[in-house]
Formats: sequence, structure tokens, C-alpha cells
Amino acid sequence: VEQENCMKASIDSVSSEIQQLSREFEAELKKKEDEIEEMQLRLEKQKTRRKELEKHFQKVDKNNFEKQQEENALKAVLELEKKAMALLDNGATQMQKLYRGVRDRKLVKKLKAKSKKKRGKKKGKGVKAPKAKKK
Repeated sequence: VEQENCMKASIDSVSSEIQQLSREFEAELKKKEDEIEEMQLRLEKQKTRRKELEKHFQKVDKNNFEKQQEENALKAVLELEKKAMALLDNGATQMQKLYRGVRDRKLVKKLKAKSKKKRGKKKGKGVKAPKAKKK
């Protein structure tokens, strides 16, 4: 009987120890499950944030691409304007050259006409002096 009581006490002791270990295991398991759940929530938040950032940087990349295209178009327009200005300057220079040439030819023609009139008047009015003989 005493052995039986000892065995029952031993079984009760082991049983209570098993129950205690079981409770500790369940508590530890619950703690780990909570940690896993928290990590999954953080992971979901990070995924959401990553998607937001990807969208943002896609927009940034698109804006940078459009900016580059606009800058290239602006360079092309400026180059065309530069060529157009050079063409206009050249045309204006040619027109000035033509105008000055016509104006100067008219002026030379008038000067020649005046010069001929003055020569004609001198020849008709004046008496030629005899040339002196050389001794």
C-alpha cells in the first residue's frame, strides 16, 4: 500500500509537472504565434509601402523621361531658331549690300555727270595759252 501511495504520489507529481510543462509550452507557443502575427503585419505594411514607393518612383522616372524629351525638343527649337536668325541675318546683309551697291552706283553716276559738265564748261570758255618754247 505504501508503495502504491508512493507511486500515486509520484504519478501525481509527474502529472502536475506535465501539466505545468504543458501550460508553459502553450504560453510559449502563444507568444511565438503573436510574434509571427506581428511580423506578418509588419511584412504586409512593408509590402504596401514598397508598392507605394514603386508607384512613386515610376512617376519620377516618367517625369524625368518627359523632362528629358522636353529638353531635347527645346534644344531642337533653339537650334532651329539659331539657324533661322543666321538666315535672316545673312538675308539682311545681302539686302543691305544690294541697296548700298545700287545707291553707290547712282552716286558715282551723278558724280561722273557733274564732272563731265565741269570739264565741258572749262574747255569751251577758256583760251589756251601758248606753250613756252624751250631754249
